[in-house]
Amino acid sequence: MRKGIYLTFALLLTACAMGGYANNPDEYIAAFKKGGNLFVDGLKKSGSVEINRSRDLVADDLGALAQQCINGKVVRSRLQEGMLTSRSEVLFKAGVENTPEGRQVLFVKVRETSGSVPGAPQDGMYMLVADLKAKAESTYINFYYAPGAPYQNIVGAVKDWAKNSSAQCPDLS
Repeated sequence: MRKGIYLTFALLLTACAMGGYANNPDEYIAAFKKGGNLFVDGLKKSGSVEINRSRDLVADDLGALAQQCINGKVVRSRLQEGMLTSRSEVLFKAGVENTPEGRQVLFVKVRETSGSVPGAPQDGMYMLVADLKAKAESTYINFYYAPGAPYQNIVGAVKDWAKNSSAQCPDLS
């Protein structure tokens, strides 16, 4: 239950600190970069990596593996002294899309099914965006994401997938 409560709390705080919910990856990145107060700066995570493969190949691999490994429901159960004390369901939705400016981004949206977040988009809140930029024969990936083990695990998997490795699916719990 604690993880579910923390996730819901983090989602609410992220949205409040960003001034609402992003409707697309560009809005998420803009709000992420804008920050504006210590809370947002302390809440957000970022990073980058350069991959020696073309952006189109990287995007194709990321899109396929996001569908296979990230999309779906994660059920979290908490046991205490052998008894179920709580259960929460979180829906993850991920994919690669083209922006109006011609960029490609990997996105991860999250929706808590057991307790809706007021005002949240029906299909989930952006919690991770990876901006894929072509650089000669390489791809430069900038990551923008919320804190938490699931998102850190996804970033690690994306780095491996981008290298065309047969890395395993990330732990989303």
